[in-house]
Amino acid sequence: DFRPFAPYKFTMHREILAQFRRALPLLKGKAIGSLLFRPGQKELEIEPVLSEVCLYSGSFFPLTHGHVAVRREAMRAGEGAGGAEDRGFFFEISLTNEDKSGISGPEEERLLQFIRRDLPVLYTNKGLFLDKLQLLRNATFVLGGDTFQRVLDDRFYKNGNTIEMFLEKCSERNVDLLVFPRFHNGEFKTLEWCLGKLDHSRREMVLKLAKEISGFRVDVSSTEIREGKIVNLVDQYLKQ
Repeated sequence: DFRPFAPYKFTMHREILAQFRRALPLLKGKAIGSLLFRPGQKELEIEPVLSEVCLYSGSFFPLTHGHVAVRREAMRAGEGAGGAEDRGFFFEISLTNEDKSGISGPEEERLLQFIRRDLPVLYTNKGLFLDKLQLLRNATFVLGGDTFQRVLDDRFYKNGNTIEMFLEKCSERNVDLLVFPRFHNGEFKTLEWCLGKLDHSRREMVLKLAKEISGFRVDVSSTEIREGKIVNLVDQYLKQ
């Protein structure tokens, strides 16, 4: 992705990348917990306070038009209601993804996808959503149906942690869940599909926090684009 951009932006991008190279070992070594790029700023923010934001986690290797469509619909859903349009929408990449340990990519290349498109992105070393909660207050997790399914899966809660603990901490921090249906592994995973695997008590806890963007469907994956099976229309979607 070497689209042309203004000389002043080229200089700023080089400065941001230089900062990123210096900070990345600290993030990997857990000396710091997060690193944020905001469009228009000349410096990365280390461990920013995140309040009144929407956070969309993924590998984004590459960023696809499906990801951009989620961002657009989340912002539309929040217009005038203290939602994404008012709060700010952040992509998040964790260097430790508990369910996608085989997915990796040149970190500078992934970061450049966001820099060149003026999209904010947060790098963290928090692979579990229970850990991501430490970064947020008065916020929204934006989740594809497949990710939402994993959030409700006992396999991802260890060392005495539970799904109930995650949901309770969401309530304490005023963090809600915005779910986007997604076709994944032969199933169209909606909010109701995911709830169908829960007992009554857990279902009631989730329904107090979760909302679905019904009717949403964009069948695309980063894997398909990496394998050349479909064309990535990310820039066309950003113009819409």
